[in-house]
Amino acid sequence: MDEFASVSSFRVETRKSLCDFYRWYYESRVSMNQKSELESYLDEVRFSRAETSSILDWWKTNSPKLPILAKITSDILAVPATTVASEAAFSIGGRVIDESWVCLLSDVVEALVVLDDWIGSIPKKSR
Repeated sequence: MDEFASVSSFRVETRKSLCDFYRWYYESRVSMNQKSELESYLDEVRFSRAETSSILDWWKTNSPKLPILAKITSDILAVPATTVASEAAFSIGGRVIDESWVCLLSDVVEALVVLDDWIGSIPKKSR
């Protein structure tokens, strides 16, 4: 009787585990077919500038539908248009970007300029 009970219990547990696995597999396959927020955003109907008064208003309206992109956008739109004064970056007197930077990728140059700006904003006592 005990052998029968343990075999039966094993079968039930195995069946339950398989059901859990199939449920997980099905749900993961379904979620793979769902569009990402970025894909949904890119599939949106384009709007003309005349239709909306402000890009901020558009994001405020659409942020519930695209919460992750809305957060990224708010971070980007909060950044000033330039991270360094353009005169300081390209003038002869205060060369921030010079000939030795030519081989660097633009992303690296931007990161270095921003890092220099951040370091410059730290009080000297804390450095």
